[in-house]
Amino acid sequence: MHLLKPFQLKRPVVDVQWSTDLCGCCDAPGGWRLCLFTVLMPAWQLGLNVERMEPERVICGGNFWGGCCLSYWLAFLTGAVASVAGPFAPLLPLHAPLFFHVHRSVQRKYGIQSNVVCDALAAWLTPCLLTCQDAREIIVRENLADMNPMGPSWSPSSAAASKTMMTRT
Repeated sequence: MHLLKPFQLKRPVVDVQWSTDLCGCCDAPGGWRLCLFTVLMPAWQLGLNVERMEPERVICGGNFWGGCCLSYWLAFLTGAVASVAGPFAPLLPLHAPLFFHVHRSVQRKYGIQSNVVCDALAAWLTPCLLTCQDAREIIVRENLADMNPMGPSWSPSSAAASKTMMTRT
């Protein structure tokens, strides 16, 4: 009998903690591909995250396109405000409530304990890191190898690690 082991975490998943750190962008699952995709297309990744939440407990009713478009338009609006506000634009976190809401939805769904103030600051200052952490958590909790937008091969890229993905019991 073959068992597929797509990734191994450094520490086991405990129901009340995040499986990976906020700054662990390149950690498995997802690795550098998920990190790169989230940095280049944060609205798309946010839409993927929203799609995996319960529709009645997340913005846009759990709709991928709703979450993606809302994130894009908030970024566009932030850019428009930045052209008027100049150097004070970073003080206007127009995107933060959306990223904060999705992050808190992930926490509620999986019973993760966290500090609200730290989450709000992370949503304001590092929304891509927050979105990437949410995506990794969804992949871990739901065992979704296909959620990575860079393709299903999100396992470690080294040849040695890829050989150990399939094991016999």
